[in-house]
Amino acid sequence: MSREHWNWMASRYERLYRLNSTRSQRIIKDRALMMIMPGKVLEVGAGTGIYTKYFCETESKITAIDFSPNMLNLAKLRNLKATLLLEDATNTSFSDKSFDGAVGCYILQWIDHDLLFKELHRVIRPGGRIAFLTDNIYNPVVIVLRLINYIDSLFRNGVHPKLVQRSKLSKVLLKNGFYSIKYSVLGLGATLLVTAIRNDL
Repeated sequence: MSREHWNWMASRYERLYRLNSTRSQRIIKDRALMMIMPGKVLEVGAGTGIYTKYFCETESKITAIDFSPNMLNLAKLRNLKATLLLEDATNTSFSDKSFDGAVGCYILQWIDHDLLFKELHRVIRPGGRIAFLTDNIYNPVVIVLRLINYIDSLFRNGVHPKLVQRSKLSKVLLKNGFYSIKYSVLGLGATLLVTAIRNDL
């Protein structure tokens, strides 16, 4: 995952994915409230804070991190009731068992799963829950969009999302101490909600 790419994307991100329309905001809010858990929650890959603002509407105490300074600066402009930090989600500065859970929105297709879940196992308390949104790669619309994105990346900077396959993701989660793994297809089928629980070890 390229920090330079996401610094470049920061000012274009919300416009590119049409995230500020009334319909998009309603969907984002519904999904954010579906994902969030009580207590101290770590949001990884917070980006411009588009989901963070709805996480902050709950009673949960949110710490939101991103490794792109430009993305994080835009999130700070929202004046969110969250702690916003420049951190690499695969190698954070947090103490062991610092959080009750973790959430992430559309980050799994950009990050090393093994490193991410190893780190989350370290910073989440036993019994803590994780919840992630990602593209459902079996949806025809997603397949077409991924193809367009890949072709576009060849002419731009070579950065394109990887495929998140359930079977491979489950193996990585189990390997890194997460169980009760569940997959839920949302909306019209283009989005997948992944949840799991940290073991007691």
